[in-house]
Amino acid sequence: MKKKTKSLQYLLFKQIKRKSSDPKECANEIASLLGLATSSVYRRINCESNINMDELMKLVKYYNISLDNLLFTNTSNVSFDFEALERPIQSIDGFIQNIEDDLLFMRQHKDMKISYASKDIPIFHFFNFKELTLFKFFIWGRTIWELPDLQDKKFSLKKFSVGKKVLNRTRSILELYNKIEGTEIWSTSILDNTLSQINYYVYSELFEKPEEALLLCKQLRTLLDHLYEIARLGKKFSYGVEPEEKGTFSLYQNELTLINNTILAESSRFNAVYLTVDTPNFMKSDDDKLCNYKKEWFEKIKRRSQLISVEAERSRVRFFNQLNKRLNIAEANIRSTI
Repeated sequence: MKKKTKSLQYLLFKQIKRKSSDPKECANEIASLLGLATSSVYRRINCESNINMDELMKLVKYYNISLDNLLFTNTSNVSFDFEALERPIQSIDGFIQNIEDDLLFMRQHKDMKISYASKDIPIFHFFNFKELTLFKFFIWGRTIWELPDLQDKKFSLKKFSVGKKVLNRTRSILELYNKIEGTEIWSTSILDNTLSQINYYVYSELFEKPEEALLLCKQLRTLLDHLYEIARLGKKFSYGVEPEEKGTFSLYQNELTLINNTILAESSRFNAVYLTVDTPNFMKSDDDKLCNYKKEWFEKIKRRSQLISVEAERSRVRFFNQLNKRLNIAEANIRSTI
């Protein structure tokens, strides 16, 4: 066997094993995909026999593997998966399904950790409250995804519905996220985007009932109280639910470094980076070079940030007081307008 062929084949199956939900069943899965006997698959996995072009194309397509990453391992090129290019978001349910699928896959890795640097409250936390969730979905659906049914419509909690299926999925996603060990990095501007959206809808008269803006502010305040408890205990849990032993949580405050919404999912078997393209749409890469770079980046950011969870009570109180002051000012402005 030629050395290059063996190297490419070795790297291919190495990536497949990392991406497979159950490495022990990986050979059987490949056998079913290629229509081969399991013994033939093992010979290919062990590089004892070559895969042909048809098998190669089936494998990279099924496991979503970039050939560039296999062929050019020492370059600065990085491949991303951005599903919106091929399948634009056409429904809120479709967007939610993608998130749930990724989290279900992550949960299969027992040592999975998620690091999340964000300019806005991470999407998962909004799922604690139905009204805030609906408002965010309406904003994204009307402006980012340009869903036809939402154009030229005002926001109304009574009239806008995503259905029980979607809301149940948001709760499932929240529970999945809460059970994965996590680190989040925020700044005191973390409320600004949501407050700006509420303000814009108030001043543009895009609330059918303007008083609903005050309800959203009230829920934001309750969410802040809940997030404070999460930081105090160092454990992620849903609002109104007792915290579990799983889902340990660290919160850092960073005011020095300009950060984009970035997620790093890492385990001993699988790593991936999610980067914002247009919030809330992310592009994803499991390129080893980028994942290693982002691991170092998160460590660098944490060294330049202040831990405000668990023991850091004084810093945590100061931080959340600042957030509440921002919310109070925004709420007062809204009250003077409606």
